[in-house]
Amino acid sequence: GSYVEQNMERSIDWADKAASLGSVWGLKQMGLYYLACGEMEAAAAYFQAAMQQGDEESPLYLGRMYLHGEGTERNVRNAAEAFELAASQGSGGELHRTGKSLLSG
Repeated sequence: GSYVEQNMERSIDWADKAASLGSVWGLKQMGLYYLACGEMEAAAAYFQAAMQQGDEESPLYLGRMYLHGEGTERNVRNAAEAFELAASQGSGGELHRTGKSLLSG
């Protein structure tokens, strides 16, 4: 959007193309897109793929989804593993904020 008019449809098309080529950025963007659309199973699948490719933020999203059973079966063990991975990859600040929000409801 800095030099051209923002076009969400085209942005999603590019993210989808990048994801189909295995781009970590594309996989995470598609996960965020489906999360925003409420299509939790698709979001979880994209976050899982991005996480497996080393994305640092996807484990946080996936951990929350496992914890709450959104798009996947509720699985506290998988949530904890995803949060541990996020912490080991340097997402400690975000992980701390996630923990605080979980504790506060």
